[in-house]
Amino acid sequence: MSTSTDQIRKGIVVILFSGLLATPVFARKGGGSADAHTAKGFELVQQKQYDAAVAEFTKAIQADPKDAKNYSNRGTALRALGKLPEALADCSKAIEIAPKDYFGYMERSQTELTMNDFDAALADANKTIELKPDEANGYKFRGFSYIGLHQWDKAVADFTTAMQKKPEDPQSYDRRALAYRNLKQYDLAAADYTTLITRNPNDVESLVRRGFTYASMQDYEKAIPDY
Repeated sequence: MSTSTDQIRKGIVVILFSGLLATPVFARKGGGSADAHTAKGFELVQQKQYDAAVAEFTKAIQADPKDAKNYSNRGTALRALGKLPEALADCSKAIEIAPKDYFGYMERSQTELTMNDFDAALADANKTIELKPDEANGYKFRGFSYIGLHQWDKAVADFTTAMQKKPEDPQSYDRRALAYRNLKQYDLAAADYTTLITRNPNDVESLVRRGFTYASMQDYEKAIPDY
């Protein structure tokens, strides 16, 4: 059974927001007004007080407008608020200031994924990998892009690489399983869901998805207990 485009896009958005703080930008060492506002803004993001975080990152930008990461930070908070055009603008500003820093491209890729602009997200994920090839999230976000573009084989390859670099990240297992399902490689999809369930026996979503996968294999004896 094929997963619809709407379901795929919804899944991408949910996972991106669940992983919002996967790669936080920390304040620089050494003090200063900008650094203090950055540190406070990050603390507020952790507390999910995104409006207040935006205000702090704005103060950091005003104190040091040449620090690209404060634009990326504010973009992250704006994305969490659903203010996607503003988030995209901040990420683009970060890239303008520091075009050799991978982080701006990675944050913009996340925002473009949330906007369902998969081609743009793919380009920025590629740039992330070019600038920082050991960054697991670059491959993960490129995998998300390939899922949105229904390029399942490429998605599998990227999530596999992401898992090798960051094996504790459940998102890569979940999305690789989705790609396997769409390739009708149901046994491999079930194996990924089993890994997630073994790690977290209370992971109801993975149980249901594994049950769906077993049902697709017409292995109802295994499917029924998962449901």
